[in-house]
Amino acid sequence: MLTTTPIESSVLKRPLSTAPFHTIVSPEIAIEELNRRCQGNGDMYFTIVYGVLNVRTGVLSITQAGHPRPLYLPVNGDVVMLNGGCLIALWWRYASFEPIRAVAQSLR
Repeated sequence: MLTTTPIESSVLKRPLSTAPFHTIVSPEIAIEELNRRCQGNGDMYFTIVYGVLNVRTGVLSITQAGHPRPLYLPVNGDVVMLNGGCLIALWWRYASFEPIRAVAQSLR
């Protein structure tokens, strides 16, 4: 289930017993879990870009599956095409998806 509520079935957050009572799942783990959960739906597939931005550090972690590469537009700079894998989700049950990491300069 895609929900930001930290429940057992969420692929985005995991509940914790202490404050802040949840942890955010990394994008590559979230997409790997979605890939496993959605297997068996015939010949279907999906593409996705999912990311988590740490607003304190400016670190952006993105994972993509079969989607065009994301673009990063710094406040004072040129557009940068972020490199990363491009495996389409649902092709292989136990596929691994690589993270793309970038630092958002304007947040520092």
